[in-house]
Amino acid sequence: MSLKNSTNQLMAKIRLDTDEEVRQVLDKAEKIREDRKKSQTGWEKREEKSWKKKEEQFSREQKERLDAVFRMERKRFFLQSQERLMRRMEEEAMHRIEDSMDSPVYREYLKSWIIEGILGLREEDVLLKGSARDLKHMDRDMLQSVQKDIFDRTAFKVKLQVQSNLPELVPGVLLESCNGRVSFNNQLPARFRRRKAQIRKIINSGLKEQNLKESIRKL
Repeated sequence: MSLKNSTNQLMAKIRLDTDEEVRQVLDKAEKIREDRKKSQTGWEKREEKSWKKKEEQFSREQKERLDAVFRMERKRFFLQSQERLMRRMEEEAMHRIEDSMDSPVYREYLKSWIIEGILGLREEDVLLKGSARDLKHMDRDMLQSVQKDIFDRTAFKVKLQVQSNLPELVPGVLLESCNGRVSFNNQLPARFRRRKAQIRKIINSGLKEQNLKESIRKL
């Protein structure tokens, strides 16, 4: 074999080996690139999943905060509406009672309030305090009728005294034991305060206006 042929064969082998090495290097580089790409894709997916989870959590927390604010505002609005309605009912009751203070109807109201107060005090000697306008109704006939009603209900004899020293604009009666130890306020504002829980139930039950007026009349 000539030197020239040997040289050509050697060069051909070198090129072949070199091409194989290059191919292997390129394959390895491609594999590394694909591995990096896969690794990066996995990281991106994990990051996307993580951000999505955070976004969902943020949306959920934001919704919960908004719901809490809405519930608070709704409760505040309801309580304000309830208080406004209760004030309106009290004012209406006061006006209706004041307009009827010279009537026989008010006289019966006053008598029932006195009886209620005496039953609450459970004292033998009771001082009745009222306005001069109320005092006109608390005459001898009424006091005797009250004493009879108390005796019929409880077999309890009670002595009554009357004193006029309350403001004219406050309907009702203030009862005290003659020794001053106990008292029972049965003026209209005090009666209304004692019945606030009952009135709130009436409001909450959504009764119609006619039922509300009927409840006011019974105060």
